[in-house]
Amino acid sequence: MKKTIKKSLKYGQIMGINVFSTSASSLLTRVADLLSDSAKFRQHNPSSKLNPHKFSIVTPNSELVLMAQKNTQLRHALNSSDFPIPDSIGINYAFKYLFGKSINIIPGRVLFGKLIEL
Repeated sequence: MKKTIKKSLKYGQIMGINVFSTSASSLLTRVADLLSDSAKFRQHNPSSKLNPHKFSIVTPNSELVLMAQKNTQLRHALNSSDFPIPDSIGINYAFKYLFGKSINIIPGRVLFGKLIEL
């Protein structure tokens, strides 16, 4: 992940699973920028099979964090994501307990709808 993407986000780990806190509007702006950059690259390099701005978004919730404790493939998938956006109040409680501050929760179903609109 680019350092500029990580910059200004609250970051932490809950039971070994990465979470980033940001607002929905900030995340959508970053996604739009990445998609725009990819489109420009493809426009200038139509025969290239490269995608220089490939990224992934996951929305870990309490259940996924617990499942990832026993499932190494799930743990790897969650921690390999560019944008692990917290998806449950339980994650917020854990973050507040561990780090003394709250994080923004963006429900996955809400985020998915906004990404489709984008």
